[in-house]
Amino acid sequence: MPDPDRPRVELAFTFASGLRTVRGTERVAFTPDRPVRELVFRLTPNSAGQVARGNRLRVDSATVTPGTGRYTFSRAAAASSTQGGLLHLPLGRTVPAGTTVRAELAFTLSVGGAYYERVGSSRGFAWLGSAQPLLAWQRGTAGTPRT
Repeated sequence: MPDPDRPRVELAFTFASGLRTVRGTERVAFTPDRPVRELVFRLTPNSAGQVARGNRLRVDSATVTPGTGRYTFSRAAAASSTQGGLLHLPLGRTVPAGTTVRAELAFTLSVGGAYYERVGSSRGFAWLGSAQPLLAWQRGTAGTPRT
C-alpha cells in the first residue's frame, strides 16, 4: 500500500509538433517528516549522458510556499551546458515536520532521439520516464541528496 504521506504531484505536458519540445508544469504538495529549510529537485535529463543524447531540462520558473522567491541550481554531475542537476527552493526558515510545503514549477524539456533511455522519441511516440523535476526526499533521512 502506498505511503499515505507521500508527496502529491500534478503534472501537465504540452508537446510541440515533432515531439522534440515539451512544456511542462508541476505542482507538488509535500509534508516532510523532518524539519526542512529547502526543497531539492533532481533534474535528471541534465545528466551528461542524457544531454549527449539530445535531452535537456530547463526550469523556467519555480516558487515554493512558504519560501523566499529565489531559487538556485547546483551542478551535481549535470552537463556544464545546463542549469545544473539539482534545483534548490529555499524556504527562508526552518519549516517544522508535519507542515505542508507547496511548490509550483514550469519547465521546458528538449527530447532526444530513439535511445534506450528514460527520455526519448521515435516515429510519432515519446517516452518521458523521470523527465520532470523530481522531488529529492526520502522519509526518515535528512540532508542534501547525494549526487
